[in-house]
Amino acid sequence: MKSKIRTGYQVSISGHRDGQSLIEVMIGLVIGGVLIVAAIFAISAILQTNQTLQQSQAASGLNQDLLNRMVGFAAADWQNVATLPAGASTAYFLVASGSVSFAVAGKEGVIDNDVTNGLVGRWGFDEASGAAAYDGTGNMNTGTLANGALQAPSSSCWMGGCLYFSGLADSGGGAKVTAARAISFPGSFTFSHWVKTTSSASQMYTIGNTVGANGYRFGFIVGRVAFLIGDGTTFTETTCSTSTVADGGWHLLTGVFTRAASSSVTCYIDAVPQMTVSLPSSYAGMGSFAPTFGSPPCCASLKGFLDDVRMYNRALSASEVKQIVGSNKFTRFFSLENVCRTTDASGTIASTLPSCSGGSARDPSTLSASVATQWQARTRSGEVRSNEVLVRSRNTVLWQTDWSGSVAQGPLTEAGNGLATSSGIGITSGGSLRVFGL
Repeated sequence: MKSKIRTGYQVSISGHRDGQSLIEVMIGLVIGGVLIVAAIFAISAILQTNQTLQQSQAASGLNQDLLNRMVGFAAADWQNVATLPAGASTAYFLVASGSVSFAVAGKEGVIDNDVTNGLVGRWGFDEASGAAAYDGTGNMNTGTLANGALQAPSSSCWMGGCLYFSGLADSGGGAKVTAARAISFPGSFTFSHWVKTTSSASQMYTIGNTVGANGYRFGFIVGRVAFLIGDGTTFTETTCSTSTVADGGWHLLTGVFTRAASSSVTCYIDAVPQMTVSLPSSYAGMGSFAPTFGSPPCCASLKGFLDDVRMYNRALSASEVKQIVGSNKFTRFFSLENVCRTTDASGTIASTLPSCSGGSARDPSTLSASVATQWQARTRSGEVRSNEVLVRSRNTVLWQTDWSGSVAQGPLTEAGNGLATSSGIGITSGGSLRVFGL
């Protein structure tokens, strides 16, 4: 539903009537100005309220998604959650690995109006610690941190977590992240990532995999967006923006590589198209390469912060780039707490650890889970939080009460059809199992 708020005023002075002074006219103008300012503030408040409502609705959906996945994660195998260190301040998010998921310490950065069609690699760098940078697409192309690439505090990042690169060494020897597997781009493709830097170094590439003519690089040349692309026979290296981004602020850099009858590269800073550069007519596409972030095997190393690196196996449109930039950003995570139950017959949940009060004890088969999604917009922040009690349940593989056997096979109590004596399990005359020694 669209609402239209129309504000207008008209001040007309066509002469003096008898008894009307200049002071009265001035007072009228002042009152009119006050009303206009009040209307502007009212409109601003309405717009902020609408934005907050939209963010709250989006956060609720993202929160419910994580809650559902986390409950399924626990139901699939209780050890998935039982082995995680518990505590309200210990945050986790889930990473898909093929058809299964696993928990990682950290807070996940997500957007509400994402572009996922053709996404073949996404590294959010949301891990709280460790040398792994997990691929958020489920393609299991985990990156490895090396040479001092550091997880930065969330307050320094665009969303969730991010990495800081010191720029202390060049030609691939600096801080970097290397993906485990190669990605092939025989046709069109797109690179994008958020970056924050003040460096204007020459050939400071943020993504790359080559020192020669066969492969790609994407990043900066003297603060301007630049790229190199080659097919093993010929390569093109040039800047593709008129503006610089070495201003210490966060910017989304996007390179759209279009392979067609006339192949080209279009570069964006945030949602603003910069330049479109034609590629040689002989360009034949690239083979498979494992990407490196922060310090490709050439040139200067990145000095600054890197967040949300994406690779698509198609060319994004200008509207899709704008969609990513304009999306609301959120941070979501879950935490677990051990549970105390009363020691009487009711077994009621009494509290969560660190300590159980008198008359209660820790229940190792129960955990209290809290799922939160947070956002920050200008001076306002918000959070949606859900709580769930996880209780261990046994997977039912077989349910049988009569073990006497069917007509076709005869009673299981007949000789040769029973369980081995070494199992310690026998069968009673009533068709029930008996465990000896209990």
